[in-house]
Amino acid sequence: MLTAKQNEVLDFIRDFQRDSRGGTPTMKQFCSHFGWSSANTAKCHVDALVRKGSIVRSNKRYSSASLMLTDGSCCETCGKVL
Repeated sequence: MLTAKQNEVLDFIRDFQRDSRGGTPTMKQFCSHFGWSSANTAKCHVDALVRKGSIVRSNKRYSSASLMLTDGSCCETCGKVL
């Protein structure tokens, strides 16, 4: 079960991927969007979503570009499954 903030982060990732045709936000973009001063805060939320199975990393790096949603969301603008 996700917390309210984790749901907000997941929605932000989903919206960002839809709007950017599959791209994912950087830690800096997470901070800017949520008003966080530390990239570590963003990393902690992303890590929690990975642990809970809501997103997966396509590789072992901490790059946000490697995040993929696990709920089968689809980007309507490009048809990619996100």
